[in-house]
Amino acid sequence: MSSGTDARRQCGGLTLDIDLNVRIERQPDYTTCGPTALHALYTYYGDGIDLDTVIKETPKLPGGGTLGVHLAVHALSRGYEAAIWICSVRHADPTWFQQPTDLLAKMKARAVAKNLVDDPRYGPAMLSIEQYLKLGGRYIWGDLTPELVVADLDRLRAVVEAGSPVGEGELLLIGRRHKQDCNSWLHNTERLTRGRPRHHLLMHPEDLAERGIEDGSVVRVSSRVGTVDVEVSGAEDMMPGVVSLPHGYGHQVPGTRMRHAATVAGVSINDLTDPERLDVSGNAALSGVPVTVSAG
Repeated sequence: MSSGTDARRQCGGLTLDIDLNVRIERQPDYTTCGPTALHALYTYYGDGIDLDTVIKETPKLPGGGTLGVHLAVHALSRGYEAAIWICSVRHADPTWFQQPTDLLAKMKARAVAKNLVDDPRYGPAMLSIEQYLKLGGRYIWGDLTPELVVADLDRLRAVVEAGSPVGEGELLLIGRRHKQDCNSWLHNTERLTRGRPRHHLLMHPEDLAERGIEDGSVVRVSSRVGTVDVEVSGAEDMMPGVVSLPHGYGHQVPGTRMRHAATVAGVSINDLTDPERLDVSGNAALSGVPVTVSAG
């Protein structure tokens, strides 16, 4: 998402024709990422519905969280058009889309054949799929590797062969996940946040020595768009020139509705990722962000 107003932006060697001025609020808790993104689109289109109402009204899975079809149902109920692209035979048969057919009947029969009717996610999802189709939603079978992506492979190879274009003193920031840090909601469980802290910036000892930084000290990490202070750990496993911050931390901001997670140390890598750095699809490039690291 971007808050810029330029009509065109550079995306690697390509130029994107449209830059949407979409602003997304911070999601209140670990199950509301979908409704929060949907609310951002509503705001873009001038729809005055507030975030709390979107969260309350959007259908959900029994255990919490939303699927794409849940968001689409809410949008359709507010008069929007919606289409869901399918490109996996795990979810649909491409022959269903070659001629007019009763798509809902096909999907229900498939659920029975694969014993998915009582599945805790698939079963309830079928109810929303039925509602989605009745509201006029469309399913489209399509190849999601369009010419735009395939044509960009030569540019990608050239970038790899040329090496990383970092400035003097810069390092490349990448993310990481731990088995107990799959997503931020795991930090709201006391049992899963026990033991040694896992929020540190990992950095190769040679890069620490070059900057006169002591292992275990607090460092300042800065990108073009933001700065965070975090403890650093030397790690031989890190490639020289690359540093790593884990995904899913930084719950100490006002409005976070995760009581225990707010007590867990760590900073958000999202405060450093640059919205101007895009991949070929137009999505934010979350790895390979140039940063500087200095003693805090």
